[in-house]
Amino acid sequence: MSPRRYEQRQRAEAAEETRRRILDAVYQRLEEAPTQAVSIDQVARIAKVARSTVYLIFGSRDGLFDAVARDLLDRGGFDRIVQAVAHPDPRETV
Repeated sequence: MSPRRYEQRQRAEAAEETRRRILDAVYQRLEEAPTQAVSIDQVARIAKVARSTVYLIFGSRDGLFDAVARDLLDRGGFDRIVQAVAHPDPRETV
């Protein structure tokens, strides 16, 4: 009898939800006061997580902002634009 396969799907989904809440908290913070510095404490408070959770997921403040930048690029479809520009046939690109 083979052992039952153990999946941590719910844990992975919860982790992704937490990650998304933190990124959304950065956007909210930037929207509310775009000219003021963004602190990890503020982001954590808005996302309703501990400051240590932000560091656990993103590693550092720089890691958090790298993830925000990547998220913006992904949401905007930047990777598809890069692929289209690199395609050799302009008709297929369009």
